[in-house]
Amino acid sequence: MELQYPKYRWFTFAVCFALAVTNGMIMIGPSPIIQSIQESIGLSLGQTSAVVILTYTLGGAVGGFVGGYTIDRFGLAFTYVMTAILMIVGLIMAFAAGNVIPVLLLGRLIGGIGGGIPNATGPKLVALWFPGKERAVTIGFIGGALSLGITIGLMVSPQILVRSGNWHQAITYVGLLVIPSIILAFIMQRGPKPPVSDHMGAAESLAYSTGLFKQALKAPAFYAGILTIWFFSWILNTYNDLTPGNIAVDVPAGLGYGPVVAGQLMGIYSLFMLIGAFASGFILHNLFKENARLFTIISFILIAIFCGSVLIPAVNQNIPVMMLFLGIAGFFAGCPVPLTQAFISFSYPKEIQGRVGGISMGLGFTGGAVGLAVSSAMLHTTGNYTLSIISCVIAAVAGALIALLLKKPAVFSEKQEQVREE
Repeated sequence: MELQYPKYRWFTFAVCFALAVTNGMIMIGPSPIIQSIQESIGLSLGQTSAVVILTYTLGGAVGGFVGGYTIDRFGLAFTYVMTAILMIVGLIMAFAAGNVIPVLLLGRLIGGIGGGIPNATGPKLVALWFPGKERAVTIGFIGGALSLGITIGLMVSPQILVRSGNWHQAITYVGLLVIPSIILAFIMQRGPKPPVSDHMGAAESLAYSTGLFKQALKAPAFYAGILTIWFFSWILNTYNDLTPGNIAVDVPAGLGYGPVVAGQLMGIYSLFMLIGAFASGFILHNLFKENARLFTIISFILIAIFCGSVLIPAVNQNIPVMMLFLGIAGFFAGCPVPLTQAFISFSYPKEIQGRVGGISMGLGFTGGAVGLAVSSAMLHTTGNYTLSIISCVIAAVAGALIALLLKKPAVFSEKQEQVREE
């Protein structure tokens, strides 16, 4: 009997979407005002980035694993409530920290754990609530939610700083969307159950017993999916978190445009990243005929070209040109995550899509933590952002090469067709 997917599925999508937007806003909030934070707490730019940005990113990687476990053990609704609570605790600690670095660091870490959870739940959410034909587009919109949050955070955070003169308020108030988000999560907890069980039940136990997941582990595509997210996460966190500082910070460390212009320019980048994420599912279906591998390779190549362009004086000394190039870079930067998740949706039986997606996102997000650690160390050592941006270009080239391995596992070819036709 064919499963019936209720309209309530769009409410569950809205909960995940709101939490992902909130995560993007909280994550990026300190970036365009990093110089103000640095001057207040008395560390170098690299050390300050490590405290307020790297720790949040590291927490996000942990959150990917936590989310995968809690979804299977307690369900989506419980997981989303926990996500919002962790975000709120992190915001309160960051607000109350003053210049006490251990408290600020711990608050950002806890908030990051909460923030990393909704991003890892996309494949599981669509596997539980959405028919196969809607999954790629829905995942694209979930990926776009993070970009939307980043866009809003880049624009709002400097404005709050200008009005309040207090960076603690700026990095806290930018996350207030978490309040309606937790209300939605509580409502979801009392709502209908998904048409497919969201707990580790008989069907999933059978999937393990019949070796589906073990078969997935033997396919190169499984590891290619993890590494694709890993290299993109390096770009996402390093470029999104450090480039605003590069634009804002005074010469010679940066370009000297100030936090407001940095927020506006990176807001354009993030806006087009949002558009790219939202459009990726439609483009994948209509232009690339669901060839996620080719689309991912092209996206990484264009990311390398246009993200690296900000190092060229002809670009970075001309704001309209930089706006154009950052817009193109942002559009294609919005594509790799939803494309990889769409590949998972197309290529694996639904019984293991949640696990494959959760592991891919959880392990993949560690790339952001590594990238920020390396880039923050480069910034601390050199006093400028050049090597950090070059590292993003290298990561994009590596991502394009790894994406060559995103080939559908032959062992699941029949299962794949069933998943896509449902």
